[in-house]
Amino acid sequence: MARTSTVVVSVILTVLLVLGLLALVYGPGLYREGKALVEPIVELSKAKDQLIALNSEMPFEPPDDGVVAEDRFQIFLDIRRELLPRYKAWQELEQRLDASGEEDWQTAKEVLAQVREIASAQRGALTGHGMSPDEFNWIEDRVYGVWAKGIVAAEGDQAVADALHDAAREDLATLDDVDRRYGPSRASHELRRRLETRLAATSADKAPSVEGISEDDARLFWAHREDINELDLERYSDLHDLLRESGNVEIKVGN
Repeated sequence: MARTSTVVVSVILTVLLVLGLLALVYGPGLYREGKALVEPIVELSKAKDQLIALNSEMPFEPPDDGVVAEDRFQIFLDIRRELLPRYKAWQELEQRLDASGEEDWQTAKEVLAQVREIASAQRGALTGHGMSPDEFNWIEDRVYGVWAKGIVAAEGDQAVADALHDAAREDLATLDDVDRRYGPSRASHELRRRLETRLAATSADKAPSVEGISEDDARLFWAHREDINELDLERYSDLHDLLRESGNVEIKVGN
């Protein structure tokens, strides 16, 4: 973005030190304004610690077969749908601040307030739906880290499959016409079976195969591909790192 105003959650002590310097150099007025930033930073740090603590409260181990249970996948989607408005609101704030060029204490407080709300909302959503960050991240890795990337890589293969599907459908229409005119034969019956098999194999509704993803998961994810695309939280916000439990969360407003 065009200007920079950076908040690093893990440096609370540094912020306190800066406040002390502000008091010495610029006097109590600026110190009081800066002090207003400390509380939301501390609260944000606590919210992130509480988010991480959910892993102890709801321990998770990936299943041996690596398959995502359909009911857990639905919960995963519900959580993302619940959080999506928060991420869009953050994106709107970024765009507004970028356009205005504002960079002051009030802006910093506004940024921190919204980051804190997102952290709290994430913990609330996970707790309310009974899912730990570990499980959420595991499903996300399967869906977005493996399956979605595999689908992009398979786009060329899908184009070929679509062409074969269209050709098989046209051949079947021709075969129907021949059978109506001359009656079905053993040869036409065998050809029909092969064409119908090709149609089923290249159907647009058939889940593409992705390396590292089971057929069951491929069918489940493919059936919800529109939801998966819509609920790509990382597309809307770098705050997604809060949900991923990264060590330091750096929020940038500006360049």
